[in-house]
Amino acid sequence: MIDPDSLLNELENVGRPELIERLHKIYPTTDKETRIKFLTLLNRLRDNQHFDKVENYFISDEDAEVRIEAAKLLAFNYNCKKAIKPLIWVIENEQDLDVQLTALRLLVALWHRDEFKEKIKDTLFHFLKSREPKLKMEVIQSIGILKIKSATEELIGLLHADKKLVKLRAIQAIGKLGSIKAVPYLIESLGSESYDVWYFAFNALQKILDDKLSDLLIKKIKHSMKKEEDYETALLQKGIIRALGEIGKKDVMELISDFLESKYYFLESEAKQALGKIDSEWKEKYKKLL
Repeated sequence: MIDPDSLLNELENVGRPELIERLHKIYPTTDKETRIKFLTLLNRLRDNQHFDKVENYFISDEDAEVRIEAAKLLAFNYNCKKAIKPLIWVIENEQDLDVQLTALRLLVALWHRDEFKEKIKDTLFHFLKSREPKLKMEVIQSIGILKIKSATEELIGLLHADKKLVKLRAIQAIGKLGSIKAVPYLIESLGSESYDVWYFAFNALQKILDDKLSDLLIKKIKHSMKKEEDYETALLQKGIIRALGEIGKKDVMELISDFLESKYYFLESEAKQALGKIDSEWKEKYKKLL
């Protein structure tokens, strides 16, 4: 077996171009592990003169690990739009989820390259529709990290996803995007029976609205009090009361105290907890309602 490290030691003697040529000459005769090491070494040497050869390595090799190393070499060293096509192919066609996720993360790492941005964005949008939850969650997270605001509508649509983890990742990404348009949907999510959904929605709302959140929540809960008292409305009120308790402004205590006599025990209990967070002596003030 040829040792790539021993070849690298020759760099001082033969120079980078000659060493790259030698690696390509020997490459077809090597086993899988050596091919991976060769491609990694070519990446370190920033080989950018053998596009057709490396593309052929990618196309002709049956091993997924070799293919992704070849795809990485192309994407990170060649200044042409088609250089990221192999990475996209891996995401679309590989059966190994870990390999797909690796390719996706490599694709995201190329976002700083202007010539790739549009294609990367299109690819992320396409895989938002993936049926594989882990791949979809990785895409959602990437959209949040890259702050692709044009994905807001798609992320809002995922707030009703069947998979809870997908929904949570979508809420988190919306918070990073700072989308005002998503605020009504996040308020709605405060009424979820899942604490995790409530927690993520509350945090996203804080990121988007900051100091304006308290006033909006007060407005929403007052509006809900004009409706017929049903279970769904009570759940939303519970979520808003919990949020107001976390924010901790004393001027909402009177409003929250109105729920101490609710017909829903969970709503009464949430009101007590919120008041306790805002003022440890709340019971003395509202003892007539207890």
